[in-house]
Amino acid sequence: MKSLKMNLRWLLTACAMAAVCAMICLAPTARAAGGEVSGCAYVDANENLVHD
Repeated sequence: MKSLKMNLRWLLTACAMAAVCAMICLAPTARAAGGEVSGCAYVDANENLVHD
């Protein structure tokens, strides 16, 4: 029973680390691909705020 609890804890930790790595690695790619939508404005590939 104890090993099952340790395995679940390890799995949860691994998933959390993978999520953080994905956010760090994929956020610049998404920004360069077309910007981040934020209301009526977005950030272009050159980090400039563009209003519609």
